[in-house]
Amino acid sequence: MPRNLPQHTWWQEHAGDPVYPGARVTNMDAIFKVVAIWNDHSMTNSAFSDTLGFITELLPQGHTLPKSLYMMKQVLDVAPASKYEWHSCLLGCTGWPPTPQSEWKAHRQDCCKKCGGARFDVVLGKEVPVRRFWYIRPQESIEELMMDPDFVTAIRTAKAKVVGNYWDSPEWNRVNKATGGAAAGPGHGVIALGADFFQPFKSRQWSTGGIWWRYECLPDGASAWAEWHSLTVLIEGPTEPTVMDAFLLPLKADIARLAPPKPGDHGVYVTPAERDPNTSAIMAGSVFLHFAVLGAVYADSPARAKMMYTVASWVAYLVCPFCIMAGTKVDDVVRYLGYAHAVAIDRGCGAGKTCSMDDGGDERYVSEFVNRVRAHVAEVYRAAGVQPPDNSPFKGLSPLLSDDLYWVDANRLWIVPFCHAFFLGVFKDFMEAIFAKGAAARDSKVPQVTRDDRQIIKGRGLGIGLHPSFNRRPRDVLSSSKGSWQIEDFARALECFLPLMFRPLRSGSASEQVLRPDIVKKCFGHLRRFGLFHMTHHSFDSQGQMLLAAVAAHEELLAYGKAAEEDLSGGKLCTFNLHLLACQLLMQVVHRGLTAPLGELWIERLVGGKKGRSKGGTKSNPEVTMMIDELVTRALRRARLKYAHLNLQTWQEHVGRDAPLGVPRSVLRAEGHLMGAPKPFAAEAWGSVQNLVKEKLSINLEPDEWQRWDARDGTWVMVPYTEGGQVKPYAARVKYYLRLSLPAAAGEQVLRLAMCDFLPYRQPLTDPDICDQSIAAPLFVHMSDEGKDLAFVPFRFSTGGAGRLR
Repeated sequence: MPRNLPQHTWWQEHAGDPVYPGARVTNMDAIFKVVAIWNDHSMTNSAFSDTLGFITELLPQGHTLPKSLYMMKQVLDVAPASKYEWHSCLLGCTGWPPTPQSEWKAHRQDCCKKCGGARFDVVLGKEVPVRRFWYIRPQESIEELMMDPDFVTAIRTAKAKVVGNYWDSPEWNRVNKATGGAAAGPGHGVIALGADFFQPFKSRQWSTGGIWWRYECLPDGASAWAEWHSLTVLIEGPTEPTVMDAFLLPLKADIARLAPPKPGDHGVYVTPAERDPNTSAIMAGSVFLHFAVLGAVYADSPARAKMMYTVASWVAYLVCPFCIMAGTKVDDVVRYLGYAHAVAIDRGCGAGKTCSMDDGGDERYVSEFVNRVRAHVAEVYRAAGVQPPDNSPFKGLSPLLSDDLYWVDANRLWIVPFCHAFFLGVFKDFMEAIFAKGAAARDSKVPQVTRDDRQIIKGRGLGIGLHPSFNRRPRDVLSSSKGSWQIEDFARALECFLPLMFRPLRSGSASEQVLRPDIVKKCFGHLRRFGLFHMTHHSFDSQGQMLLAAVAAHEELLAYGKAAEEDLSGGKLCTFNLHLLACQLLMQVVHRGLTAPLGELWIERLVGGKKGRSKGGTKSNPEVTMMIDELVTRALRRARLKYAHLNLQTWQEHVGRDAPLGVPRSVLRAEGHLMGAPKPFAAEAWGSVQNLVKEKLSINLEPDEWQRWDARDGTWVMVPYTEGGQVKPYAARVKYYLRLSLPAAAGEQVLRLAMCDFLPYRQPLTDPDICDQSIAAPLFVHMSDEGKDLAFVPFRFSTGGAGRLR
């Protein structure tokens, strides 16, 4: 190769040449595959170097595969992590922007003006940052997203108003009006932040902080695609910062610049990628000024307290930040009551009043103005170095509530963490209480499921047979410790498995309950109906119909709360998680729309990806490993688009273990295998399904309007089936999932179908608490070639969403 060119430039200019004469693999394809393997499997640098050395020994002489990981990164334009490395004091008050390491010595005396904390420690004569964090500006991520023609198509798609979605909500109307309507146009959007602190190690205490962002409400569920989620802040452990100023202030400034001006130099100029309609080649479009406004923050309760600058524990604080309800001591533990009897308020904004959770109107809620005032007052106290007033939940003013973000509502910005509060809070507490063992059972006020009934339930759980392609068995519900359960385990149990395990025991024409006493069964029914409404996708004809359904679900939660306050637990199960759901979730539906699209699981998936990539890769600096992974992943994504004509694929995609992600991919034509199928759905079988759907739905779909959905969801659904003139719910085993993009004339954007085999399960589930009648009826039933009934059921439940971590 010529010596007068930088080596990495030579490989970029010869990206399409074979890696050796006669090879079927090009230079760039080889580099792409090898680096993707290193990144996907979290290989150490030494392991990769040894593997690469062996690979080069196998290649014939004259090959052009780079001989080092360093050179491959240069070819792919992987940015160095130091480009984004900021420093902060230990508490997190002050942040210092990236500084070349050669200049650290000149800044050895830098210290925080708020807390006096140093920027550097001096170890063996060398400067070591007290705390590092990495900050990637949203503007840079937006420019990268605009390189993807599929993303450009998605964000340019009209913001369709559908009952229950964000674009049809009062909150969007308020934001749109406040920002002058600029974000409503094609090519602009609303962004959401997601934050979490997580443990990257299993056997060592270490807390890493992460903030991601995404565009909300992209068409056809594209907001859930992980490849369009961007890391913006990564905070180094092992301890969590006390305050978030250092990390949120630069982010706040950039978010303010992305919004429409009031007035000033705002927005970001971008060059959108477009696809030639004739050749599918990617080409540059016309430069335009892009606006994005902050519309939501997703976080579990501890992370939200960090972002919101509030107290970390509402149990310690004793007052809800959103309403006037105060905590009450139950067996020396703070609980939030008010479901069965009104509570006399003796502190906070409602001191001297009485409050009940079924109170209507606005008197129970703390206004947005009051919370802003409390935050500003707390900031004054913080600046003076004294504790905020006792009646305030705020510890300071979050940068996300500053006047620069003039359109933000201090109360509505924070998405209720439904999955954490319900599944890991209320539902987990209930399940642990009714199946408690040993001392926990003796000390509990909650009625226990009997030993004989537990044996029946356990046997049913062991007897559930799953489709061979589903490798997650139901978890043991009899275990009193559910700390290892994930959100998906609880969601799948509530929707799919527990109705099978808790169904009545039949003997001839008689039946006997196994979930006893009756109050336990009734409370399970309340929680199941409430949970199913909020975790499933719904279609409503009007706003009024949606609100009536939301109020009915809210009444189920209040009924559970009343039982928990009285006979079920004497108030012991009335936790703040239960109060948060009763206080805020209905209001969120009223202001923002349905809960299912607002789940925080997209953050959990991103956190899981970062934790998985750091395991085995480091024992001391997990954030560095995570950041390198992030920058390599971004570089691979850019390479896919830059060299689209080479059709770059990872090794997993090449051998068929992963569905191809590559370009081109239409927003209306996701690629992949059918869920549950060990191999791609046969073309003939797919054609017969298409014909059947066309016949039954009386619609004509173009080829690019059909989708095959690749997602990981429940393995059972409840299907109403007509037999002998009666319609009853049956347990049905899901075989495949289909996803159809319907034309506008069909009245829906997306139709999800679960193809269910339910012939082996002919005993209907009729108990309204175990399995109620409000389930999706099949569009039609088809007699398959094997002689089994195959129901095509509208599928609304989703625990994860489309897309994969890349």
